[in-house]
Amino acid sequence: MNAFLMVGQSNMSGRGGLKELPDISNPHVRVWRGEGWETAVEPVVRDKPAIAAAGMGPAFGTSVYMMTGEDVGLIPCSLGGSRLREWQPGERLFEAAVAETAKALKSGARLAGILWHQGESDSKEVESALTYAKRLRVIMAALIARIREAAETAGIAERVCAPLPVLVGELGEYLDGNADSLYHREINAQLAEFAALRPEYALVRARAARPRRPAALLGARAKTAGHSLCLRVDGHGGGAFAARGNLRAREGRICVSGGNRA
Repeated sequence: MNAFLMVGQSNMSGRGGLKELPDISNPHVRVWRGEGWETAVEPVVRDKPAIAAAGMGPAFGTSVYMMTGEDVGLIPCSLGGSRLREWQPGERLFEAAVAETAKALKSGARLAGILWHQGESDSKEVESALTYAKRLRVIMAALIARIREAAETAGIAERVCAPLPVLVGELGEYLDGNADSLYHREINAQLAEFAALRPEYALVRARAARPRRPAALLGARAKTAGHSLCLRVDGHGGGAFAARGNLRAREGRICVSGGNRA
């Protein structure tokens, strides 16, 4: 099973209307629930039960399954409203993401990538926005290192894809004019800067994405182990990682399961 860690704030969790789109649950897309896997149905992320809704999980997982023919696992660890500082090593959200991923790996899953969508809560103040890429770089490096350390300690180091793809989602243009997100365009610039740091990192753009509405076609390409991974996601749920979509391989092969697959 190819598993993806879902981290960030409400854009990752999903706040799209549960009745706006047909059910897209797939028995080949599973979600980690702390002690075992179950079929992924919305809401996949139950960070705030009163408002948890549709997100990108089932459609993203279905897209990966259609491309690879292998089951997909989602490890939801995002929290709506969280700021970047809450994801620092030693903080509750960071440690929970490491712990849940470690348990999922022990169940037999292979970590194929990290999905990150956060930044709206850091877009109100200029200092927070201007230092975003620098801080995210430290957090992501520590997160990957801790996950690898946990896997190595458990004797299952091979279950973490190397290098490990990280996809980061832009903030949507619907934030234009929002007094609480004055610097969201700077956050997007910082996300692009982060994505350019390593060949296995990639930016998923959010052109015309609107909260709880069908999003525009979004693209990202992450090169891993000399192969190319291309994402095309089309749907709803807030921001770049929208709820409906398809994922296609282009220009060669992809690595989402630790090996080469056409």
